[in-house]
Amino acid sequence: MELYFYFVSNINSTFISISDTQKLVIPNSGQQVHVSVNLSKANAVVGSQGILQSVFNLSTGNGAWYQCADIKVTGDTQPSANDARSSANVIIALPNVSGFALLVWLLFPLQRGEVQNYTAPCGSFNEVNTSHITKFPVNDYAINKFGHDTNGTLAYYFTPDLDSEFILMSETKHYFIPHESENVTTQVNLTKADADIGSQDVLQAVYIAGNDTFPSNTTMYQCADIEVADEISI
Repeated sequence: MELYFYFVSNINSTFISISDTQKLVIPNSGQQVHVSVNLSKANAVVGSQGILQSVFNLSTGNGAWYQCADIKVTGDTQPSANDARSSANVIIALPNVSGFALLVWLLFPLQRGEVQNYTAPCGSFNEVNTSHITKFPVNDYAINKFGHDTNGTLAYYFTPDLDSEFILMSETKHYFIPHESENVTTQVNLTKADADIGSQDVLQAVYIAGNDTFPSNTTMYQCADIEVADEISI
């Protein structure tokens, strides 16, 4: 895991690196990390306003977290008023190392595990959860909950078992959710896979955080064990 900082005068300009890369061991929730930042690398002018961006890279393939702060550059931290150097303080507030994925849930049908994460095909939950088998009609709506603001693409796939091919059952739809905690409903049509009424199968949710302009695309997976029904479940 790595933590580093960038500076930009406005959001439409290019972010410039102003710190060394801070290597991190898996952090504890609430851990404080101090990183030296040098705004002079970006030719920041004392008294000007700008944006300080922190980038927290997860392990390889797991994407990154981004956060920004509006700042006014001062020269108070060093003897020279023109020397815009200081240190940034970041509090790592992670439920666990899966972090971001903990904020995405498959509500209906009921998901196998506790969270979505980055491991295909079922977010590390590859065994059938016999206590979470949901009757799911051949043509109904799946519900996914986002517990944070997000920008990404969601799609659902069907397979009779994890050894078989996953078949796309829904539109691949992009969502921009600018606020916390929103449920998203997606039509899922199992007739596309010729699913048999009464059969026990797997419905897979695949969420790709980001788009072509986003710095890092991150794919998360979750599966639900379903029994195919011919009418709306209650």
